[in-house]
Amino acid sequence: MTLVANKPSPQIIGASIIFTAQASGGVGIPEYQFMLLEPGATDYIVARAYSSASSANQWTWDTAGYGAGTYNVQVWARIEGSTLEYEALNEMPYVLEPLTDATQSSFVADPVSGIPANNITQSFLTATILDATGSPLPGREVTVAQISGPGTATIAPAFCGDGSTYPNGVSNTFGRACFVVAADTPGTYVFEAREIDSEPPVTVVQQASVTYDACVYSIEPTSRTHDYTGGSGTVSVITQADCPWQATSNNEPWLTVVSGNSGQGNGTVNYSVAENTDPFLRTGTLSCRSRRRTLR
Repeated sequence: MTLVANKPSPQIIGASIIFTAQASGGVGIPEYQFMLLEPGATDYIVARAYSSASSANQWTWDTAGYGAGTYNVQVWARIEGSTLEYEALNEMPYVLEPLTDATQSSFVADPVSGIPANNITQSFLTATILDATGSPLPGREVTVAQISGPGTATIAPAFCGDGSTYPNGVSNTFGRACFVVAADTPGTYVFEAREIDSEPPVTVVQQASVTYDACVYSIEPTSRTHDYTGGSGTVSVITQADCPWQATSNNEPWLTVVSGNSGQGNGTVNYSVAENTDPFLRTGTLSCRSRRRTLR
């Protein structure tokens, strides 16, 4: 039988932890009972009595009011109707730590500027939570909010990429909680991080700002004339490295985009012009964002 917790040990007092057990084998409906051994105690207490309900293999431990120390969580399992105390057992130690005030913290953005707005590029925000000695404080829930900016920024907890297994948005082994932000309008945005595992919630650092740029597009050349036999050609798209674009024709059947119809940053669009069998001049347009090239 397996037993896992949704948050790694240790956690600070007040955390809510979900333990999930899964028994295998046997014939019939399993039922589960969760037991808890407190620090220094010799006898387990029943944390959640036997049940065969659909969620009986889970127990949520609200640690508010418990003391610091190493606990032992046990889960018993048996087939419903069995007279045995248990038919399978598993256990795991779990450490609760006292809440320590965060006294040294930082909040930084990377990159802080040069990011085009309203595209796939995001900025990475990292809040680092430390105690008075400079030691990291793991397990602290952190929130980030937009304080100001010309538009609306999206904010999402993210994996810090440093190997820690703490959930996103919670300070990890190194005291870091990470977020990604992206904006829909060019300009400077200010964000603030709060460490909410204290009463009242306190701002862990001063605010961090990120400046998003407008994407600027140009095409070369801006016009070209083909003779009646048609032909093919190319258009160069010029923009910042992180700016996306899409090239389309004006739906004239004789003017089509052959390749390079979308991209990011500088790129090339290849087009084809069919033979003109009419005696009249014709005009078509290739568009890339707001830039147009006129073809005749």
